[in-house]
Amino acid sequence: MPIGQARFHVTLHAIGEYAELLPEAIAEIGEAVSAIEMPPFLNTFNCAMSFRHPERRPLVLRGDDGVTGLMMLQNQLVTALRRVGFARPNEPEFTPYLTLLRDKRLVREQAVEEISWMVHEMVLVRSLYGLSCHVPLARWKLPG
Repeated sequence: MPIGQARFHVTLHAIGEYAELLPEAIAEIGEAVSAIEMPPFLNTFNCAMSFRHPERRPLVLRGDDGVTGLMMLQNQLVTALRRVGFARPNEPEFTPYLTLLRDKRLVREQAVEEISWMVHEMVLVRSLYGLSCHVPLARWKLPG
């Protein structure tokens, strides 16, 4: 099943499972995010592959050197969120990807024409699991 273009995103960090984030928590996250000093950057994915999942295998875009900016941003984000209690001391390794669709077929890793865009903001999103819905809660522009 294809993912709608409006839902394309790269998850940098999962805050956690909450029925609702209180405005105070969003403000605290925003204060932490405001400490990030990274200018906008170009992100590039250049391969497609399926992640293994028992029922629906996500077909994703991934990258090599073109995702260095995402790796740096994610590192700064987790460091900032750890200071305010929204990240664990030992986070799992970050793998930048963008899900295109979910399907039963397995696609082995293969090169694709580069897909690039400028990253100029981060968005705190509430994902309504099972409803295919993402609700933006806050946005922060990268400085520069």
